[in-house]
Amino acid sequence: MPVTAQSQCQRVPHEPQRSIAVHDDYYRQLQCRQLQRYRAIILVSYAPTRVSKTGGDRLMGKRIGASQGDRRRLIVLDGPRNFRDIGGYPTDDGQRTRWGRLYRSDALWGSTPNDIKRLRQLGVITVVDLRSSRERDHRPCPLPAICIDLMDRQTLDPAVLSAVDTHGMLRAVYVDMLEQSSRQLGQVVSLLATPEHLPAVVHCAIGKDRTGLVMALVLTVLGVRRDVILDDYAASATHRPMDTKDATFAELLKLGLPAAAAVGVFDAPPDVMAEVLTNLTDKHGSIEGYLLDSCMVDAATFDALRSNLLEPDTGGAAGRRARDG
Repeated sequence: MPVTAQSQCQRVPHEPQRSIAVHDDYYRQLQCRQLQRYRAIILVSYAPTRVSKTGGDRLMGKRIGASQGDRRRLIVLDGPRNFRDIGGYPTDDGQRTRWGRLYRSDALWGSTPNDIKRLRQLGVITVVDLRSSRERDHRPCPLPAICIDLMDRQTLDPAVLSAVDTHGMLRAVYVDMLEQSSRQLGQVVSLLATPEHLPAVVHCAIGKDRTGLVMALVLTVLGVRRDVILDDYAASATHRPMDTKDATFAELLKLGLPAAAAVGVFDAPPDVMAEVLTNLTDKHGSIEGYLLDSCMVDAATFDALRSNLLEPDTGGAAGRRARDG
């Protein structure tokens, strides 16, 4: 059955399914029919981000961690503002994440025809949409996607909404996802370990919380240093899409979240993610232990992730140490 704009979301109720390839004919259909109604430019504002202790660089006027300084990382698009390549991150064993294999992003709904063309040039064949069905109905993804719902604000545990500050709210949201959406997280990780699904882009609404948690889990399995993972997470506070800010703020207030917590919902404090990952490690022994115990991921998946997403780091310090023995 050919993919149409009305049937483009491939739900994953239990196990990951094979992705829908993005074909030239589909791109042309989107350019002519669907993408015309999307905005070409999304206004964005920037907030300070964490500075890595290992050094820093300048990107778009803000100081960021050294792990974010590579100019290849941020893919500049007309619509999505937080579309990034997770390649080039060093690991503890002298490797690095491969460029052009895995991307993270905010929602793709505002993509222009030029953006779609750019994704085709990047070779993206799998789009993983982590948003809820309600979010997708409101702002549909313009590309065929595998849809794995990680969180819906309408169904959050009431304890999450009792937070009185932004950090407490984010911490509660992440813990809730880890506990209530463990099987879905396992589905995403398993999917990204399958070579026929790569290159892939994983996205949610603003590319920070659901996507950030997935990337933190994957990068940890790959052996990326914790400070680099936190830099990757914190960068979303700089590249944040602001078109949904007012609507999101109003929705959070309606759900009962205190204003002090709701006002900072677009922040990406690295200490929160660090605490969540540390507590998860303490509880399960390791991030891999959590994925094995709670997410129904097997050890072979870890090997496949590393095989598909890592390469020797011949140019960095780790690579020099490996060569020197």
